[in-house]
Amino acid sequence: VVPSHDRQQVSESLGQLCFEQVNQRPGASAHPSGTFTPHSERIRVRLRQGGGQRHGRLTVQTTVSHHHIFHQFYVADIPTGAQDSLLRLFPSESRPRITAISNAVLRCASGPAKSPRDLGVIRSRRLHYFAFVLKNKLNDALLLDHCHQDRRVHQFAMYAVTLANGESLSFRSLKSDTIAKYLLAASTFLALFNGVDSRKMNPADKSLAPKIQAI
Repeated sequence: VVPSHDRQQVSESLGQLCFEQVNQRPGASAHPSGTFTPHSERIRVRLRQGGGQRHGRLTVQTTVSHHHIFHQFYVADIPTGAQDSLLRLFPSESRPRITAISNAVLRCASGPAKSPRDLGVIRSRRLHYFAFVLKNKLNDALLLDHCHQDRRVHQFAMYAVTLANGESLSFRSLKSDTIAKYLLAASTFLALFNGVDSRKMNPADKSLAPKIQAI
């Protein structure tokens, strides 16, 4: 998804987020460089020394309370708060066993299940958005969780212009409805962390912000 000349920067920046999330877990720690491999409900992190020599591997078991930012690329868009509030209704010793089943219930309740192809398209569009963010040095607020709504809307408007100019996954200019799908994929992912729709000026708005509509 990411152009070859940007891969190193994208890998380092997203990798740093991975380790920051790991280090927030009680009793867990990770070296601030390496690679990650999402697999099922585990995040396997390969730790490397300078020069790329591997010197260890850390496997982190994720739970519904500690969803990893990368893990969210592979599961349905269910806010962590919704998962936590439901699991708290059950005994603590049962939660590791029922997490997957509970997630399945929430996925079914949110609408028809997406096919593997559809999930892959959504994931690729989200990664493309982050490639745009890192390419343009906008990673001071990677998840847009501590900034003004004007910043969110303007950033999404700039991303829409980029897509319209041909910097898309297909390397060609897109129709307006396809651009809207790219923006939707990115905004729903970010909403898991910042709780707002980055495409709209106000939460009650039924339409996109005027800047984005104009594009």
